[in-house]
Amino acid sequence: MKILLIITELGEGSAENALGQVASGLFRRGHQVRVACLFNSDGAVARRLGAAGIEVDSLGLTNTAKLPVGLKRLRAVIRDFVPDVVHSWLFHANLLARMALPRGLPLIASLRVVEPRKSHVWLDALTRGRITHCICVSNAVREFAVDQVGMDAARCTTIENGVDFEAFATARVATRSTATLQGLCIARITHQKGLDILLEALAGLPADIDWHWRFVGAEPEPVCAAQLRQAAAHLGIDARLEWCGPVPREQLVEYYAAANLLALPSRWEGQANVVLEAMAAGVPVLASETDGIRDLTAVAPGALTVVSDNAAAAWTTALNDLWQSPDRRAAQVDAGIAFVCDRTWATVTDRHLEVYRDASKA
Repeated sequence: MKILLIITELGEGSAENALGQVASGLFRRGHQVRVACLFNSDGAVARRLGAAGIEVDSLGLTNTAKLPVGLKRLRAVIRDFVPDVVHSWLFHANLLARMALPRGLPLIASLRVVEPRKSHVWLDALTRGRITHCICVSNAVREFAVDQVGMDAARCTTIENGVDFEAFATARVATRSTATLQGLCIARITHQKGLDILLEALAGLPADIDWHWRFVGAEPEPVCAAQLRQAAAHLGIDARLEWCGPVPREQLVEYYAAANLLALPSRWEGQANVVLEAMAAGVPVLASETDGIRDLTAVAPGALTVVSDNAAAAWTTALNDLWQSPDRRAAQVDAGIAFVCDRTWATVTDRHLEVYRDASKA
């Protein structure tokens, strides 16, 4: 098959890495794969795709004013490549694909969050008729697609994230500190990720806990990043924090190997890859009870700790309780490893291919 994948950007991120894994898996199976990117087409995932021999087209968008240029370039890519199916990922790519594709060309759209922004929900609902099939990253997202976007349930399939289990083999057997709480948070520095909640929670930890926290991720919202640093200074914890920015995958494995707890205090989330990666790396996970995380707890009991009240005081209590309970952390690690060990990207790729084939026959 000839498969065109369209995504908003190709830096490090959950959806971006998922696309990279699926694209590479399809390419290895002998399919013709091409990727079109709205922004940041020179990001880490784009470089990995290029190294694998997969062509990546930049649509040249820098802001919404460039939308006509993006539409023109995407239509040119479609005319040149003549794909059998098109699969768009993330909101802006989904919207652009619906505007650009000619009638008769099957369009698969990925939905990856239960979207709280009403304008996004309205636009998704307005253009849903152009979608041949919808791939949802969790059952909660599928329910959202049906109930709020208005998608036909028969045209929605849940395909959860996979994880490269072997990539984290060295982290799983690493010896970690038992004296210092070496925390890790892997997330874009945005309001969605709730890092302000985590900072306030860390400031409330008992004085006798020796802790240090690494934050790994791009900063697409500079104002948010500046506010977080100001808050850390005001709380008196800035010396205990390390803002690492985006890092190569190899370095990320090293950070997992050093960490003895991963926190994800997101305000909303589909199904974060970092939670599965932490499980594969043998790192206990503490996460807010978003829709996607709730789906995980239903199928992986005991594999992570959920904070139901996503407020600083509740997070302080949860952090302290988990750190003071080494047996509980060890049991959680065992449950997490057992859960993710067979969630391979090869299986995820096979399921995507089934959807593509069905859509091309529709």
